[in-house]
Amino acid sequence: MTESATSGSEPNESFDGDVEIERLVDRALRDSDQEACEFGDHPEGTPEIVVAEDNPDMRQLLVFLLAKEFRVRAAPNGRIALDLVRQRLPDLVVTDVMLSL
Repeated sequence: MTESATSGSEPNESFDGDVEIERLVDRALRDSDQEACEFGDHPEGTPEIVVAEDNPDMRQLLVFLLAKEFRVRAAPNGRIALDLVRQRLPDLVVTDVMLSL
C-alpha cells in the first residue's frame, strides 16, 4: 500500500510511491488507447477493480487514485472491459454511463 502525505513546508511534496504510480500510469495509458492495462503491485487477495472509461484523462485519474489501494485493470471501451471481466471476475467495475463499445 502506498501512502501520500504533504509536509508543512512543501504543500505539493509527496512520497516517492505516488510519483512512481503516476509515472507508470502516464506511460501505460499514453501507449494504450485500444488495449487494457493492469496497475497495482499488491499482494494476492487485494480487491481488484476494472475501470472502464473512454476519456483518457478521466481513466488516468481514476487509475491513479485507485491503484494506491487496489489492483486495477483499465479499459478504454466497453468491449475490452467486458473481456477483462470475463477473463477474471473483479470485485468492482467502475464505468462511464455513456461508455462506447
